Amino acid sequence: MRRGLLLLMLAGCTAAEPEFTASHRAAIVDSVEATLDAFSAAVATMDADSIAAFYAADSAFRWIEDGSVRYRSRDDIATALREAAPFMRNVVLLYDGTVVTPLAPGVASLVTGFAQRFTNPAGETGGFAGAITAVMVHREGRWQFLSGHTSSLARGRGADDQPQ
Repeated sequence: MRRGLLLLMLAGCTAAEPEFTASHRAAIVDSVEATLDAFSAAVATMDADSIAAFYAADSAFRWIEDGSVRYRSRDDIATALREAAPFMRNVVLLYDGTVVTPLAPGVASLVTGFAQRFTNPAGETGGFAGAITAVMVHREGRWQFLSGHTSSLARGRGADDQPQ
């Protein structure tokens, strides 16, 4: 009987979850926003490996563009970047109205508008704009995209627009 009671008592003892404090939430917001700045800087280089490091190497990874699952791995992202790099110079990625929501320690959601401009090898400028939603996780010592969605604007705000 004592043995059963002891087992029952031990089963009820679980480690307490660390408290998710306001300061922890604020630190997540700050560090995710800093990660977005670092991501923009990496995109400016068009170095596939540097950019791909911002995406989680996880079997759950998915990136959706305009309603279609386009990428299922970090390697898919890197391959697409390598294919695009010869056609894009002077890349600038800007954000507009970014909202970071801490969900749990090491997990945050992100909603932001964006505008991306670039110059092609012929010297012509182009770009696109839209919205990004994502779930970011803190892994490998940094924040990474675990899943995300990009929608492009068909008209309205364009690549020449500046975030306000």
